[in-house]
Amino acid sequence: MLLTKQNLAVLAATDSNEGDFKSVVKLEPTTNRLIATNCAMMLISDLSGALDRDKFPETDKAWWTNPESSLIPARALEKAGKNIKKSRMPILECIAVEMSETGHCLTTTDLDTTDTIKTRPTDINYPDIDLVIETVENQVETESYIIAINILEAMLKAAKQHGAKTLKFTSSGATTPIKIETADNPGLTGYLMPYITEKG
Repeated sequence: MLLTKQNLAVLAATDSNEGDFKSVVKLEPTTNRLIATNCAMMLISDLSGALDRDKFPETDKAWWTNPESSLIPARALEKAGKNIKKSRMPILECIAVEMSETGHCLTTTDLDTTDTIKTRPTDINYPDIDLVIETVENQVETESYIIAINILEAMLKAAKQHGAKTLKFTSSGATTPIKIETADNPGLTGYLMPYITEKG
């Protein structure tokens, strides 16, 4: 399977210092998902549009056993991501992930040089993330908001400057602003106006 730098965005939900499921990323080839969670948040990258693995320059394909899922150390994946070099060929801006019962092989190449990182298998128990997803998706009625990232970043910057570490989000419906208050250090209140709202 091939992973891009965009897929590696899930690393934001890992903590390599913990040594448990927070320190690994779960790759599910059968569901085309790359998953990471640190309990506080969970990130899932959709791999259904991944480039064709067979077009990647030759690696040790005999290693590939295509298990239903596999746990990859976040540090190894982060290191492999740093090995990706800019290229006019999108296929070369990927990490080729080979999986087997003996571990993983993470390969990057620019055709001139090839970098390979090998990892050992882990017996870490990973939480059932589908239970979390089902809890949200099975709600009879939900409100969805689309907010510009730069607006949210500005609010977070203001909250940090205020000395806050936690925020409280409140809204009475899709047609009203989202009220954001600093929870642990009261005194700063913001109102975000969703520029598009969806009801599902």
